[in-house]
Amino acid sequence: MSDSSMMLETVMRARRTEKVMCDVSERREVPPEIESRNKVLVLESLEAAGWAPFHYPRRKEILEPWRAHILWSKEVTRVTDFLSTELKLQNKLPRLCAACSALVLATWIPQEPNEGASRNNALDAMNAEHLAAASAMVQNLLLMLTAHEMGNYWSSGGDLGSATAFEFLGIPADERLLGAIFVEYPEMKAAEFGNKDRQPGKLREKRGTGWIKEVVID
Repeated sequence: MSDSSMMLETVMRARRTEKVMCDVSERREVPPEIESRNKVLVLESLEAAGWAPFHYPRRKEILEPWRAHILWSKEVTRVTDFLSTELKLQNKLPRLCAACSALVLATWIPQEPNEGASRNNALDAMNAEHLAAASAMVQNLLLMLTAHEMGNYWSSGGDLGSATAFEFLGIPADERLLGAIFVEYPEMKAAEFGNKDRQPGKLREKRGTGWIKEVVID
């Protein structure tokens, strides 16, 4: 195994699902000096993640079928308040936002039928490719964040994908939320930034290789 493949495998195996939460009232904003140096790394990670493969160009001005909307610390605080105060959510979403350093909302843009036309198999297949490509971009992002020792959690996003939330965040209505990626900077894991509830993923130790099948044709 080459050095580069060993490095890549190490990062892949190091990536882990962990929900990090805290009470909305205990949210701590990221200090400017910490945000400044990590912001560069997050942006670089997104640029690298954008090398994910895609088949069909989505739009002339921006070819990729995915979009990434980044919320830095102050914006995360505002959306945390929005979820808890305006939408009055009582689930985990506001607590996930309250504990994170930055939030990336990954969206994709479905191909809609032309006016007067109906959906068909070709259109559905194209959208499946768009969605698969956007998912590859998100996985690339998780690996890059892991390489930078940043905590990351890919959530479906729940109410962050609602029309109300999109309007609040200024996200175009024709986009669909693929995932909310909660990012925790290494420095923000310190106890001085408050106690956080950490819930590891339940399936990590149950993984196997049974899904690998070698095809033999007689």
